[in-house]
Amino acid sequence: MVGPGLARQLYLGDERIDAASALRIGLVGVVVPAAELTARVSALAARLAAAPAHVVRLMKANLNDGDVLDLEQHLDRENARFVEARLTH
Repeated sequence: MVGPGLARQLYLGDERIDAASALRIGLVGVVVPAAELTARVSALAARLAAAPAHVVRLMKANLNDGDVLDLEQHLDRENARFVEARLTH
């Protein structure tokens, strides 16, 4: 995740950045050669599709909460969701 200053610069500016720079500043988590992209995306999609849908929903909720809750609230909800996922899977 980039800081607010860099986010504004990238959003409002007309400067383009290459993949290596995006990786270096944390804008993306992984960069793969174009020839490998389809295979990597397909593998990720297959892994997510194989996971129980309710568990994926709980994981996404945990990620979304990280942006809006304080740490204590986030940990409480994450723990509750973890228990729910374990009991239902």
